[in-house]
Amino acid sequence: MSVTLFMGGYGSGKSELALDLCLRRAAGENTAFFPPASAQKRVILLDMDVINPAFRSHEKREMLTQRGVEVYAPSLAGSTLDIPALPAALGALIASDADVVIDVGGDPDGAGVLGRYHDDLAGVEKTVWFVLNPYRLRQENSEKAWALMAAICDRARLAPTALIANPNLGRDTTPELIAQGMAVIRETAQLLGLPIAALAVEAHRVPHLEQSLCREFEGRLWPLESRMRPTWLDATQES
Repeated sequence: MSVTLFMGGYGSGKSELALDLCLRRAAGENTAFFPPASAQKRVILLDMDVINPAFRSHEKREMLTQRGVEVYAPSLAGSTLDIPALPAALGALIASDADVVIDVGGDPDGAGVLGRYHDDLAGVEKTVWFVLNPYRLRQENSEKAWALMAAICDRARLAPTALIANPNLGRDTTPELIAQGMAVIRETAQLLGLPIAALAVEAHRVPHLEQSLCREFEGRLWPLESRMRPTWLDATQES
């Protein structure tokens, strides 16, 4: 089995990445930076984000299920009575013979839910990725990013093994903005002593990246589709 956890602040893109990894796993895809997928094993997404009502990976449950991903989330997630009522069998899922991807809450309170399952995760081989987007609140510079990561990881009771760079401003992203954002993420990585496992970029932007970035992240570019972006957000940007 393998367990991959995505942590990060609001707007970092962790839910998008968690969803994308599940779909790649279900399709049997491996790359240089993805943790090795288990052959012919279940793929499970645990959506543990019980705080943020706007961007949640489990809201794509139907699409994920159709493509072979099992989705588990708080029983009342998305309702007006939303509370952190996680499945009673969560510990068993983590310990199951499956590829488990966990989308952790985007602030210290949300990450604290994961901390309750510290004993279930102890001794389990896991990859812990912290996703950074310097164009989002509390991630604008290395000092703020460090403070946010420390708060989230302390409550989650887990330390990240690597960073995932995801510098973007949604539809307003440009190659220049990506390059500028990477400067902040590199500084943060150096401050923390962590490697940058991959650079996540919307697939249609990859051909326009600066060549220096393409060389730096050769074999570690993570092309994404924007599956989590709500339609109301595009409508807002167009108005």
